[in-house]
Amino acid sequence: MSALGAVLGKRTWLGAGAILLAAAGGCALGALLVVKGVLPEGGALAWGCGCWALAAFAGGRVAVWGRGEGTLTAALTAGAAAYLLAWLAGAAIGDPTFRTGGLYLTAAIFGGAGAAGLLGSRPRKKRRDARPPIRKPVRRK
Repeated sequence: MSALGAVLGKRTWLGAGAILLAAAGGCALGALLVVKGVLPEGGALAWGCGCWALAAFAGGRVAVWGRGEGTLTAALTAGAAAYLLAWLAGAAIGDPTFRTGGLYLTAAIFGGAGAAGLLGSRPRKKRRDARPPIRKPVRRK
């Protein structure tokens, strides 16, 4: 497998999808809290940045799960893919959060993904057979 194929593998796209789903859920919860009056309108950007940072961390952990090497690259690639998709979606619907707080959102996404990549991953455990080994009887003369 090439280096590009290893970085853009299935786990990377699962991580990017996890970032988008977690961030969408967190931002929807934030919007509900703003409508109900629990969260002030001025705190919506901070809430959104926090949601994106936590989502990027969780998605970065999904991307690096079971990798031995290259965890930072995989996590940042998942963050970049999610960032690109989120930026395109935000520009398409004209979301003002991306216009006013784009730098903060960028730092939150790449900061969360970078933290997940720096944390690293444990290699997968080798499966052992649950049965004890079969021993042949020894014949004595």
